[in-house]
Amino acid sequence: MPRNTMRLILHVPDGRGGDEAVGVKEYVFQAATTGDVWDWVTKINYAAAMRTVGTVLRVPAAATAPAPQARAHWDRCLSNFLVKAGAATSVGIVTSVLLFRKKTWPVALAAGFGLGVAYEQCQRSFDPNVTLNAVRVPKQA
Repeated sequence: MPRNTMRLILHVPDGRGGDEAVGVKEYVFQAATTGDVWDWVTKINYAAAMRTVGTVLRVPAAATAPAPQARAHWDRCLSNFLVKAGAATSVGIVTSVLLFRKKTWPVALAAGFGLGVAYEQCQRSFDPNVTLNAVRVPKQA
């Protein structure tokens, strides 16, 4: 058998509850990698164990590709993360060199601020109704 190939032999029961098999079906699977073969073996073992116990397996809903609009949101978020983190890290490096004698904490602090702002903007782009935890102060007359 070629590499990454698996042979599955099924004994088809007679349908009357007996142990005798009416026929044998043989399937050959070929996968791209050895990991894919082991993934198939794991899933087949799981299905066989569930069938032995009498549990009915549900067929999962077909996975759908993300909508182009959601993909655009994620692309914008990723680029925003990279730009904000890069710019803030640059400011942190300059601040560290000029003011703090090359300490590392200004760089980490600035990068954290940049990532925090990018995260907030990404969250807002997915759900515009997200608000910051702000308290309204009533106007005094």
